[in-house]
Amino acid sequence: MTLTRELLLVHLHAGGVAMASLVVVNLFVPSRFHWREEMSRLSLVNRQIFQVHTIFLVLTLGLFTALLMTCASALGIYLAGLRLGTWHDRGDLWINLAGLIPWGLGQQFALHTVFLREAQATVGRPGGVLLAALMFAILHLPNPFLTAMTGVGALAWCWIYDRHPNLIPLALSHALLTLAILYAFDDAMTGRLRVGIAYLR
Repeated sequence: MTLTRELLLVHLHAGGVAMASLVVVNLFVPSRFHWREEMSRLSLVNRQIFQVHTIFLVLTLGLFTALLMTCASALGIYLAGLRLGTWHDRGDLWINLAGLIPWGLGQQFALHTVFLREAQATVGRPGGVLLAALMFAILHLPNPFLTAMTGVGALAWCWIYDRHPNLIPLALSHALLTLAILYAFDDAMTGRLRVGIAYLR
């Protein structure tokens, strides 16, 4: 089957509707269920089966939600780079990405298991998301670009993790968005992604 322009538009519209529907489901459906009460009525075997399915469900929803956020953010970064005339080819795309994935995983691990957990224990779930994002951003001072970008990113990542606690999608999101930033902006703008004393040198 030949992929015509009209067929491509149909697929794009269908994909857009599916993504929008996923956002609506993600926002409103989980609050309608009382998982703890429902699971207490199940037998041990059924409860374990339910828990396995829940893990895959959380991973899937986390992947889709992170994908939606990452694609929108990466598009914005790409357009900003084109607008500023700073978009450039760095080469070694896959090597760069391979190095950024474990780095992103480490960042996300610290953000959610330390900052978000402690912040939510102190000020509650909604306030904890804001507080964790703020603390994570402050860690990237005095680099103004990195502070702003990590603050916005951490806010989205913490919101996703609060609903779908899985680090893998967020680590991939972190790596891909960092890669997009490296391609879209020059060192004068990003400060070579350095923080603290290293940024001031």
